[in-house]
Amino acid sequence: MKAVIYARLAEENPDRLTQQIETLMQEVQKNPLIELSGVYSEFSNGITETPPPEMQKMVQDCVRKGIRLVIVRDMSRIAGGYYDFAKRIKWFHRHNIAVWFVGENRSSLNMTKPVPVSEIFK
Repeated sequence: MKAVIYARLAEENPDRLTQQIETLMQEVQKNPLIELSGVYSEFSNGITETPPPEMQKMVQDCVRKGIRLVIVRDMSRIAGGYYDFAKRIKWFHRHNIAVWFVGENRSSLNMTKPVPVSEIFK
C-alpha cells in the first residue's frame, strides 16, 4: 500500500520534528505491506482556515500518485481544531485515503462515530 508520512509541530524545533519523523519511519519499517512514497513535514500551529503548505502539497500528491495511507503521530497533526479535523478526515475518506494515527494506534477508517475532542487534543 502506498503511504506517506506527515509530521507537523507548532513550535519551530527541528530536533523534535526529526524525532517525530524517525518514530513514524520505525512504524513503517515494521510493516512490509507499506510502500513509503514520501515524507512531508512543517512547522505550523494547524489553526488556519486552509491547510498548511506542506499538507496542501501532500494532499495533492496523494490524489496524483494514488497514495492510500497517510501516517501521522496523532490526531492533532491533521488539524488544530475539531471542525477542521472532521472536514479533513471526510476529504481523505472521499478520496479513499486512510489516516493512521500511530500514537493512538487507530485508523480513520475505524471511526464510525464522532471522536471526542479530548482524544484529538491530548
